[in-house]
This record gives sequence, structure tokens and C-alpha cells, in this order.
Amino acid sequence: MKPMKRVFVFLGFFFLSACFPQATIHTVQTEEESKVILYLQPMMPGGSKIRCIIDAIHMKRDNGDKIPLTLFFNELKGDVPGRQKRLASGGVLQGAYTGLVIRIKSAFLEGEEGEAALLTPDEPVDINLSFNVADREVVTLFLSFETSGAILNGVKFTPIFSLEPSKRILTSFIGYVSNTDENWISVFNKKTMQVVGGISTGRGPMGMALDPKRGRLYIATSGDNAIDIIDVFEWKVIDRITLHFGDTPIDLALSSDGRTLMSVNNASNTVSIIDTQSMFEIERIQVGESPASAVIHPSGLKAYVMNSLSNSISVVDLARNEMVASMPFDGRPEQGAFNQRGDELYIVGRNSPHLLVIDPSRLRVIKTIFVGMENFSILVNKQTDLVFVGNKGTREIAIISSVASMYIDRIGIEGMPAYMSVDNEENTLFVVLPTMKTLQKLNLTSKKSIAEIDVGEGAYAVVVMGDR
Repeated sequence: MKPMKRVFVFLGFFFLSACFPQATIHTVQTEEESKVILYLQPMMPGGSKIRCIIDAIHMKRDNGDKIPLTLFFNELKGDVPGRQKRLASGGVLQGAYTGLVIRIKSAFLEGEEGEAALLTPDEPVDINLSFNVADREVVTLFLSFETSGAILNGVKFTPIFSLEPSKRILTSFIGYVSNTDENWISVFNKKTMQVVGGISTGRGPMGMALDPKRGRLYIATSGDNAIDIIDVFEWKVIDRITLHFGDTPIDLALSSDGRTLMSVNNASNTVSIIDTQSMFEIERIQVGESPASAVIHPSGLKAYVMNSLSNSISVVDLARNEMVASMPFDGRPEQGAFNQRGDELYIVGRNSPHLLVIDPSRLRVIKTIFVGMENFSILVNKQTDLVFVGNKGTREIAIISSVASMYIDRIGIEGMPAYMSVDNEENTLFVVLPTMKTLQKLNLTSKKSIAEIDVGEGAYAVVVMGDR
């Protein structure tokens, strides 16, 4: 068909289609639209013994439209001083909003003779708060439920709610959790263990690298084949490094001086060497099959890449930007970590029952320490050189003494541990529990859980300010 004829055919089809009745267009929420996440704040101790059931929660737009949110639970108990919990969330359109509308289904008061039903409001409860939602933004809101004075004449339930927006906190108190399936980063207060905000990212955020000196957080957005750069003071993406189509970056490693960033590209079997000054990929290096993670030597001269499907470890010379060696691994290597001196590299894998201790200068195994099967994550406390190994099979974190080269203790947890981070100030350990969609904080002295918070679907990695 000649070019001019193609044009006439297209125009004819266009005008013909315009003559037919057009179907009603319904707005469909997509993963790229903005999101509102609603958290219920902890109840105050000594609250009234009120139990209420929420029927529905809607967002109020300034034009009167109401957008429903999806509830994660619907029962509020006034006498249970629990932790902060994720109550609801949903995709919303950008624009101005005036608050929430909550419809109460039922309410009860616990007395000496059991629960008594209360009269509930006929109309939904309005909670006013003016705020704007920008395009592809994550807005976190915080709902408080006040039970004092919520009952009139002993029979009528008059709920008292208040709503607050996200508030900035000291940067030194901040931690981050990547939520792969929801395309956002949870921002939390590591002291109070409460979510304080959220940051929208590209698709599939996974591994992260924090540069506190430059105030940057790097995030591997696997679904976009890119690395998003977040300003830790502004809580927003300020730049993006675009990789190759089909790379699927899943992990990042940052040199100690912050100048070199390594992206582990799982689908293309490569690693990208990125200069953080120019924000450009300066070299691309072929490694083993399905690389899962990388760790950079404290000197910044070499990096070690864990290739999970080829059962090998690739050594990359960062001065020459080339792979210089490869060594086999008994099983599927997942993560590695260096001790403080940098003369021992610890590696764990899913199908290997041992923690391998490698001499990085000679690239040979010098010790093997039994830790059990299904080991996914590893972290070294650089102050004590204790090694923490997250075991998904036993749902525990094994504690290894690198000096004694043996298993010395364990920390039992409720879920299957994934990525971990140590806080330098409080001597605490943060552990992501993906199946439970929570982040747990553990005291390293008592080996007990201190607190936990709700994060998002596909919770993957955690980093905190002050990480050793």
C-alpha cells in the first residue's frame, strides 16, 4: 500500500469510528497512579472497653466524590494498647482531598455481664483534613481513635477520630523498607518503630544502598530496569539511572567512599558499574548466571558477585572494571559480607548447610561453619564481628562468632527472615519478614523482639541511618 493511501485509510477509519456511540469510560486504578495508605495509631493504655466494627472507609475529594479504600482489618478495640497498624490503602487520583468518611457497622461495650450492643451513627463519620495528592505520589495518613467520651447516655456510640498527615523527623532517626509489589518505600522512625511516611518509586523496588554523607538512597527498581535516587531530606525521587532493557536489577552495593555503585542485574547476568558523580553507567560486566547480590571490599578495589544459578562467585576488579576470577560455591550463593578488617568474606546460600569463610586475597575457603539449610541473608556487626545468618527454614537468626568460628547463639523470630540491618546507636537488629509484611526490631543484648511495624506487600530490603 502506498503511503498516501495509508493516510486516507486511517482517516476513514478514524471518522467512521467517531460516528458510533462511545462506551462509558470507567476509571481504572493502576499501579502507576497515586496511593493513599492509612495507618491506625496505637491506642492509649486504659481506654474504654469499646469494640467497633468498621463497614467502609472512603477518601473525600474536594468535588464531593468518594473513593473507597481497601480495609486490612475492620475491628477496633479501645482497651487494647497495641502497636501502629496498617488499616487501609487504595489507589487514588491526583488532586485535592478534604479527609475521610468512615461508616460504622456495629459497636459494643464490655461490661460485668458481657458485651452490650451500642447504637451506632446512622450517617458516616466525617474526619476532616485538607491535603493534596500529586501524580504517582504515596500519601500516608495517620488515624487516631479516641474512646474517652465516645458513649452518650450509656447506649449511643459517638466515635471520635482524628487524622494527621505525614510529618518530617530527624534524618538520623530514619529507616527505609522497600515494598516490591506495591512500588513504594516505607519511611519509619527507628526509635519509636512507627511508619512516618512513604515514597513512591518505579516498579518493583528491591535492593537499596544508603549514602548518608550525600543524603542519597539508591533503589533498584527491577520492573523499570533502573535505579531511582531519593533525597533523604526531601523524601522523594530526584533522579534516575536508566539501565538496559531486560536487566532486572535486584541488588545494589556502594563503595565505602560513595563514589562507585554496583547494580546486580539478575536477568541479563551482568553487573553495572556506576559513577555516582556523573550518574552514568561507566562499565557493564558479564558475570555468572542469575546474580543475586554483590558485596564490595572495604578498600573499594574489588567486588564479589553471588551467582545463584551457576553456583559461583565472580570477582570484579573495580580499578580495571573487569571480572578477574571466579570460584565455585557448594549450593546457591545468596549473600555475602566482610568482617571489619576485610580479610574474611562470609557467604551463605540456600542449598548449602555451611557458612563459608573465604580469604579474599587468595580466593579460597579457609573455614566452614554449619548453620543449617535455607540460609538467605547475612550481616556482620562490624563492631563485634559477630555474624548474623537469617534462616528461612528454621525461622531463626543464627549468631556466629568469627573468632571462634562456631555457632554461639540464636534469635527465634515469628516469620521467615530476609534482609537485615544493624543500628549503630541502639545495638539493635532490624529484620524484614516478607510473608508477614512486617519489620521486626530485635535487642541484640537480650535477643528479644522490641517492636514491629506493618510495611507493604513484597517487603524486601531494609536500611537504617547508623547502619554498621
